[in-house]
Order: sequence, then structure tokens, then C-alpha cells
Amino acid sequence: MRRVLRLTGTVLVAAILAVVVAEIALRVVDYGEDLFPAGPRWLFVADERLGVRLRPSFRGRHRAKEFDVRIETNALGLREREIGSPSPPAIRIVCTGDSFCYGHGVEAEEAYPRRLEESLRSRGLAVEVVNAGVPSYGTLEQALWLESDGERLAPAVVVASFFSGNDLKDNVRAPGERLTERFGYPVSREVARVVDASPGWRLSGRWRLVLYVRWNLLRRLERQQEAAARAATPAALPPPGEPHLYTGVPLMLSDSPPWLDPFWVKFEEDLARIGEACDRLGARLVLLYVPTAAETSERERAAALAAFDMTGLEIDSSRSRNRVAGIAERLGIDFVDPTPALSTEDPPQPNYYPEDRHWTPAGHARAAEVLAERVRALPR
Repeated sequence: MRRVLRLTGTVLVAAILAVVVAEIALRVVDYGEDLFPAGPRWLFVADERLGVRLRPSFRGRHRAKEFDVRIETNALGLREREIGSPSPPAIRIVCTGDSFCYGHGVEAEEAYPRRLEESLRSRGLAVEVVNAGVPSYGTLEQALWLESDGERLAPAVVVASFFSGNDLKDNVRAPGERLTERFGYPVSREVARVVDASPGWRLSGRWRLVLYVRWNLLRRLERQQEAAARAATPAALPPPGEPHLYTGVPLMLSDSPPWLDPFWVKFEEDLARIGEACDRLGARLVLLYVPTAAETSERERAAALAAFDMTGLEIDSSRSRNRVAGIAERLGIDFVDPTPALSTEDPPQPNYYPEDRHWTPAGHARAAEVLAERVRALPR
């Protein structure tokens, strides 16, 4: 009996030491606050209508392999300065969109909304540009945000955005895939339901080891939920083995896959809803196209095709943006495409982070200049 107790005690002590060592190691590498790729922990709060919002008056940093930037929000939950009423004769421009608009991986002053403001002011225009971007927002969320929050900002111009890498997919989220927040991270509502039903998830997040296990389980649940959604609606998702929309490859195929058709229909419906919201606000709508890196570089396209063993397929890198431009034209919306400005094969400063795939400060600056030329030409 004593031998069994000693053995049990030894195993217990070894397990405790292993946990302590793991906790120390995770603290040494500062693991725990920057697990979610879209931003630091606690940046997001749940919103019944929008899924998630940015937390008002948040202060933190977003650290990743390729950048380390300040993240601060104002009292409205925007990555912006505090906002009052527009001062005549200033024209207020509101930019909506996802992580590109928000400025993922760059300082707030380097994101294209602020760069747009600087560019227009340098041309003598009295403007104020508001960054209303939120990581994970698609076209529908932009419309919903304008419907609920647009009036308080009283914009004269709204610059919505469309990222060809994931906005099409985000727009067709099933109810269970819509986002909410748990433990400071955006997760799907189906994952949140599983989490809420499991008492073990309530363990203290002060332990980095708990965060490590929790985060990896969240990611596993997300993958399982996406697989279930694929099985339930196979026509609305790319078949297994085909390139994910995030790569941009399906949108560039000369023969458009039929499973893409519902995505485009939904996008046009949501974009029309943005237009209707702008009409009610009395605001002019401009749509900024945000291309994937593969749309701007032959090298990136070749790498994306090779990754899926599709090097023999015929590619038209302008196909996606031409289709978006056609939809915008049908809806009477001004369309801005910065792809040519971002398409230098070896620019002095790269436009995209090599691994993260968002715009660098240089990419934001180039896109802002193209956008400024179009906004400056709008009738006033």
C-alpha cells in the first residue's frame, strides 16, 4: 500500500512540475494575449446584431511575427480618435470594412483611412476620415453597421470595401457560423454554444497553460463546425481539395466554378443594402476593392496554383475585380480598384506582409493615393 502511495505521489509531483514548467515557458514567450490573429485578447465584445464589435476605450498591443502595433479604440468602439460633430465646412468620410480597413498589422496612422485623410488635406480639401473597420466584417456587417451607427456620424461619403480573399465566404455564413465573443476572442455562435455548455471552459484565464489549451480547443471546434457546415450546404462551399477562397485562386479561374454563384448573388444583395443605407444617410457611396496578394503578383499566383496542383489551369487575374466592378456599376456605385498600383513585382517596400498577407504600411499608402484621386473627383 505504501508503495502504491509513493508511486502515486511521485506521479502527482511530476505532473505538477510539468504543469509549472509549461506555465513558466508560456510566460517566458509571452503567450496568452495575442492568440487570435485578428487582434489582442479582449479587443472584441459580442453584439447581438453585428456578431462582434471593437471594445470601446480599449488599450493594448497586437504582437505578431511581422509586426508589433498599438491598438486603441475610442468611446464608440472605433480604432479612431474621439469623434464629435463634423465641423463645417469639413466633409466627413466614413470607411467601413474588415481587417484591411481597420489596419491589421499597422499603426492607426498608417492605415488607409488616415492616409486618405492626409492625402485629401494635402490637396486643400477640408475633410475628416473616420475608420470604422472591424476585423471579420463582411459586406453584410458593413450594411448592418451603417444602419445602426451611421446616423450618429453623419457621413457625406461612405467608403465601403470588398476583400476578394474572404468577404464572399463571410457573406454566406449560416446562423451557427455568425460570430460572437468568448474569452475576448471572436468565435462562431455554434462554438460559443459548445463552450457555454462545458463547465471546464470557466477555468481562470490567468493561467497561460489554460489559455493555451483553451485556444487550441477553440480552433479545433471551429474546424469541426466548418466541416459540418460544408456537409450541410455543399453547394455553398468549395468542394474538399479545391483552393480556399482566402487564396483568391477560385475567383481568378477563367471558368468560374458553379459553387461560386450563390456567393456572388449574396454579395450583390448585401452591397445593395449598403447603398440603401447610404441613401437614407444622404451619403455618396464608394466601393474600394481590396485584392489578394495573388491578384497583384505573378509570383504569388504561381505559388498559390502550385500549392493546389493547379498550374495547368487558365487564370485571369482581373476576373474578380471586373465582376465586382460590374456589380457596382449596375447598382450605381463608384468603384475604386488599387490593384494596378499594388502590382509592381518587386517594389522597394512590399505591399503585403509575406506571411500575414495583409497590407504593409506601404500597401496602405499606395491604396490610399488611388482612393484619394477618386474621392477628390466626386461632385460636391
